Amino acid sequence: MKTINTIAFALILILTLSACKNDRSNVRLNDYRDSLSWVLGNAMGSEFQALEHYNNLDINKEIVKQAFANTIDSLQSPISDSMAQQIFLRFSTQVQKNNRANQQKTQSSVEEREQQYFEQLTKERPQVVKDKSGIYYEVLKEGKGRNAKVGDRVKFDYKGYDMLSGEMLDQTYGQRDPIMHVLGEPMFKGLIEGMKHMNAGSIYRIYIPNQMAFGAAGSASIPPYTPVIYDVELHQIYND
Repeated sequence: MKTINTIAFALILILTLSACKNDRSNVRLNDYRDSLSWVLGNAMGSEFQALEHYNNLDINKEIVKQAFANTIDSLQSPISDSMAQQIFLRFSTQVQKNNRANQQKTQSSVEEREQQYFEQLTKERPQVVKDKSGIYYEVLKEGKGRNAKVGDRVKFDYKGYDMLSGEMLDQTYGQRDPIMHVLGEPMFKGLIEGMKHMNAGSIYRIYIPNQMAFGAAGSASIPPYTPVIYDVELHQIYND
């Protein structure tokens, strides 16, 4: 085929990992070329296995292996390019549908756990305040300076935690210099809303639902749909 997208590559150019495992003891890898060939085949098999599992695909693995062998030997395909495109379009639509369903299921589960967490939190710590934006916060140390507002340049340190597991995600203390940032410029919404309550010299603990943190996208180090807690120490506010 002349036009192959990522999904097509995963489906056509793959030997299943299970088949590799069954024959592994009988395979002799004599040199780098053999080893590289095995590693590439194993990687493609792993990719296919993940694709099959995640999308709950009903796949004939024998046909997959035949298609793989047929393709690398440049033999004629029993399926035309136009028919293949229609099949992949249908498959892509199903993948997107499955992805949305999985995301909605994950989000609903997290939001249910968030609700339980906040109910327990406010019962045990009545000093915790719910903001109209949806975040919760408590004052650990009250400052004496003026309150921060959007457009102010602020200097602060923080520690960030996964709210549900308690795992530390990131911090500035001992890692890097305090953050200098204009409040309101690119920063996740929950932190902006929390810092708007703070005055210079204060330390707040801000509880942030996942949709006001990193949401469905997550970040390089934080999985999607992760509610977070940020302990923020606001050192100084500038209005230059």
